[in-house]
Amino acid sequence: MFSSVEGALLTPVIFFDLFDRPIKVDELGELSYGIALESSQRDVVLAQLEARGTIQRVGEYVVLPGRESIIEPWYQRQLAQRALWVEAESVIGCLAGVPFVRMVAVVNSLSLNTARETSDIDLLVVVEPGWLAVARDHMLARLELLGRRAHKLPKQGKVFPDIILSTDRLELASWRMEPLDIYLDYWLAHVEPVIDRNGTYAKLIGSNTWLRHTFPSWHQRRERLLAPDAQREQHRQAWELWYRSLPGRAMSAGQQVWYSTRMRRYRTKIGEKGTVIVGPNQLRIHEPDKRPEHQRKFDERWRELEQVTIQLPVHQSA
Repeated sequence: MFSSVEGALLTPVIFFDLFDRPIKVDELGELSYGIALESSQRDVVLAQLEARGTIQRVGEYVVLPGRESIIEPWYQRQLAQRALWVEAESVIGCLAGVPFVRMVAVVNSLSLNTARETSDIDLLVVVEPGWLAVARDHMLARLELLGRRAHKLPKQGKVFPDIILSTDRLELASWRMEPLDIYLDYWLAHVEPVIDRNGTYAKLIGSNTWLRHTFPSWHQRRERLLAPDAQREQHRQAWELWYRSLPGRAMSAGQQVWYSTRMRRYRTKIGEKGTVIVGPNQLRIHEPDKRPEHQRKFDERWRELEQVTIQLPVHQSA
């Protein structure tokens, strides 16, 4: 068994090992799970874990025992991620003119720094209540024109707005698997906003207070916010003004019916292979939903490390 402080540091190392990502020592403070640690306390605990064979220190990185081989490929993956971020920011900038969008954030592999050359770009989009179908139609149309819509193979570099929420539906605790959903915890902590209007990102974090308890040293991520483009802002506002008119509302009602019909068909098609949740205030597509698999592998590696920790002192005394 690990102490609570040891578990706080081991949790991110085990989680990111699932994706062959080594963790830098300096990252562990923000990523430590459930407990805030000073750097001096962190270093003491890491030294203890290394002495017991629970982790390995390789330069600035921490990895699980026997996993030092993931470090060298990691450098190449970082180059691929930089290229993906350039593409992501370019495409998201073009989505700034989509009506009723209040936030666009990168999620999943690119935000978690686990992306590979073949990865696509997943988005979390937050829209004004009542306009989800309109915003989604405009986004998909723009992505189609840009050749970036992720509905055909290959998906490398394509953009997929797989989660769309409205500003009155930002609480995510109901998404959790029980008793633990390690992927959701790190997923939310790594949501990377690129467009943020009306303080929507802060509202998302404020609606999920459990995040602060899970990661006491965590800070909001605003490093990749794009500066507003005046022309695109005017374009968006013009569309919103039109949709609020009588003919615009009639058209949006038709779009809502068509959206609900399409997504119900899609949900039936996916069946048990994934999770598709469709509603007027949220759309979630997880195809497949890998969270149960991630949780199972995380639990297995945790138990393996416990066995190493228990057995090693006996081996040494022998």
